[in-house]
Amino acid sequence: DQAQPSAFDAAAYAQTFLQDRLPKLTTATEATTLIAALRDNPTEAPQQLGRKVGVTRASTYFLKGRGRVVSVETASVGISLQDDGQDPDILLQTRPLFGNTVRDCTGLIAASDFSNAQHFNDVSTTANRLIETGVMSELKQRAQPGGHLRFVGCAELSNDAKAALPLKVIPIEVVFE
Repeated sequence: DQAQPSAFDAAAYAQTFLQDRLPKLTTATEATTLIAALRDNPTEAPQQLGRKVGVTRASTYFLKGRGRVVSVETASVGISLQDDGQDPDILLQTRPLFGNTVRDCTGLIAASDFSNAQHFNDVSTTANRLIETGVMSELKQRAQPGGHLRFVGCAELSNDAKAALPLKVIPIEVVFE
């Protein structure tokens, strides 16, 4: 008889990651700093401010900021980082999430943390769903042009192209002011 391994609970792991571990993290880059770096020196920004996971030509960024809502669209909420700005610097995404950006942007979760690669992937899928039904849902409901908010989020950009601005950011925390 082989002992059954204990079942992995991706939902509980992702919930703990999003609610307990991320809020305690203080390493998020200021959005204004990241955008300036991407504009001024897009080839250096990934090495200085990004994380590269595995064999990829993209970097992930963990960022935070405060801004004013300047647009509310179907797939995003535009945020100006300047109080008097009219154009968005950041597009907080409100569309369905795919991929591993949220899981990978902080460096808190590594493939080596899991004995089963599928569990590592399940954390991405589950975290994405939690963000869609929680943070993104509230953002869609409450964002109004002219309103102010603080955000923490993740972005992924290709290293071999100039960054497309406004920067598309997956919101992992939004606080309305």
